[in-house]
Amino acid sequence: MTKPEAAKTNKSKPTPRNIVKFVVKEGIALSLAQATKSVVARTTEFDVDYIPVKIACLGVGYFAAGLLEPVTDAGVDATFDFAAAKRADRKTKRQAKKEAKKIIQQD
Repeated sequence: MTKPEAAKTNKSKPTPRNIVKFVVKEGIALSLAQATKSVVARTTEFDVDYIPVKIACLGVGYFAAGLLEPVTDAGVDATFDFAAAKRADRKTKRQAKKEAKKIIQQD
């Protein structure tokens, strides 16, 4: 499997990391769509409940979220890597304490 194919298959797996990436992207898209709706309502005579306005605003939101995806994915990856490192550090400290207790009990 080549590298681009591996990247495509990795994105489709429902891991916690990928779920958080999806939620962040959706949150950005929906908040930008809401902001676009308010701009349209203030600057034009179109009603925000008009279906083409809703579709256009969602399109703007998803387009911008797609542009921001590399940045948000990097942030999510950094956060998950930090949490995994802390978790591994705690695990090694716990194991060291258990080993120290075993050594003390054996003496």
